Amino acid sequence: MDIFDEGVEVIVRLLTEAEVDFDGTHFQMTKARNEPKGIQTPHPPITIGGGGEKRTLRTVARWAQHWNLIPSSMEEWARKRDILHRHCDDVGRDPTEIMCSMMAPFDPAAPDEFYARLATAQAAGLDKVVVNLASPHDPGHVEEVAAIASRLE
Repeated sequence: MDIFDEGVEVIVRLLTEAEVDFDGTHFQMTKARNEPKGIQTPHPPITIGGGGEKRTLRTVARWAQHWNLIPSSMEEWARKRDILHRHCDDVGRDPTEIMCSMMAPFDPAAPDEFYARLATAQAAGLDKVVVNLASPHDPGHVEEVAAIASRLE
């Protein structure tokens, strides 16, 4: 986790600064350059998935624009979100700058359960749901998911 945290900082700095000097525990660089820069400013969004309460969510608070979780329940998601918000407070970051998403499996045999999960996620303030489609992949499942999602307000 130390390497990951330090690595995310290095990546963000390389994406935003003309030259980077960095003397960390795991990475060292002098006048490192990353050119050309991307067209997104200040850099492409950093997405971090995970729910580690002490380290991962703190790294999200410091560097990410998008956080993703595979929660066991919406209660777990809400608890982790609250921890993320506390980390944001600790590092002086507005938590609304971070898009929050979760993974949601779609079972074509249980469309009502999927709808209920989406509705609960929406009510909890989730920004985005990333849908996992069952294998084997059937293009009709995409249409089913779209029809279910269109029922949300």
